[in-house]
Amino acid sequence: MGDRQLIVEAVVNLVDNAVKFTPPGGRVCIDLRGTPGQPVIVVADSGPGIPEAKRPIVFKRFHRGDASRSTSGSGLGLSLISEIMRLHHFAIVIGDNQPGCRIEMLCWPGSGPALP
Repeated sequence: MGDRQLIVEAVVNLVDNAVKFTPPGGRVCIDLRGTPGQPVIVVADSGPGIPEAKRPIVFKRFHRGDASRSTSGSGLGLSLISEIMRLHHFAIVIGDNQPGCRIEMLCWPGSGPALP
């Protein structure tokens, strides 16, 4: 259960980032899995990925990683996704796609932090 428009916006932002940072000839995969009460949306790409040490800070507003400095954007995409997930009490997990980035949106209530 959640705000359909906001969740779609979060997924669109993730897919946009994956396409933006995947080189020509690379691959972007979108997967929906889980049980009806515990859906997981996965967006994975074969781009440069996000180093493990930088994963905690990529959700901060206006953060631009080294790989993104030469691309268009304001650095708001991942922070917006993070806020949408937090609003719904969902969680978001960044992983390694070897090569690339793998982001999982855990879309069930209580999987993420509660609002303050």
